Amino acid sequence: MAGIEALSQAISAEPTATLYKERGRLRMLAGDSQGAMDDIRKAAELDPSMLEQFSGKFDNK
Repeated sequence: MAGIEALSQAISAEPTATLYKERGRLRMLAGDSQGAMDDIRKAAELDPSMLEQFSGKFDNK
């Protein structure tokens, strides 16, 4: 997915919580629940207030 690749390049240049959150969202939409969870965890590590932006159910299968 081109969006995931673009975000990965942006993260390599300047890792921010927002970039990780967006890549996690795209990974979830692409069916990569483990990759999405990893990105969400990294976003929360960089900016704990980011957790307030998440809602809904996340099944990590």
